[in-house]
Amino acid sequence: MINNIKWLLLLAVIPLIIPTSWALDMTGNMVKNPVPSDLLGGIPGWVKGSWGTNDPHHFANKTSLAASGVSLGIRLENYINGTGSWTFKPVKVKPGQKYEYLVTYNSTFRISAVETWSRNGTVIDFSDDKNALHWPAASTWTMRGNLVVPTDYNYFAFEIVLPDTDVRGKLPSDMSVNIMNVVLKPVDNSVDWPPDLPRTNSTEV
Repeated sequence: MINNIKWLLLLAVIPLIIPTSWALDMTGNMVKNPVPSDLLGGIPGWVKGSWGTNDPHHFANKTSLAASGVSLGIRLENYINGTGSWTFKPVKVKPGQKYEYLVTYNSTFRISAVETWSRNGTVIDFSDDKNALHWPAASTWTMRGNLVVPTDYNYFAFEIVLPDTDVRGKLPSDMSVNIMNVVLKPVDNSVDWPPDLPRTNSTEV
């Protein structure tokens, strides 16, 4: 009886552990993560942004923590207000289709991921800042979830923003984030993983 209970407990845990292997599988990823050769001439496929009263620094570093070998970073110094961000080039998506995303990062302060939708990939028609995803400061963190493409939109991008757009009050004068992996893949519409469910091997500061 005790052995049977142990097996039942193990089976109950497996569905939470198996999906973490998805983080290592970049096959079919629609997002172009930077590679070492990009360090010589800019970061194609990504746009940096900043505003406010602060000293923003956008950078890219070689790292074994990124599947592509390169992470993207933002460091804000002498911070008073504003944000810094990286946004990947909008990718073509299908209205009504479900997509699964995964983002691996580390940061000294909370960050946001803002969903940006457009038609034909040229003009941003809809940036969902009010419903941005809010992620914690962490030494190593992986966020995974899913989204369904709204009707009439056929391009999508994440704008990863430091600090979190929902933060109020006094903020640190210096903060930073490193983005290791960004993945977006179409999935069967019947797949129903809870959005933003942290997986194993994630450590919060």
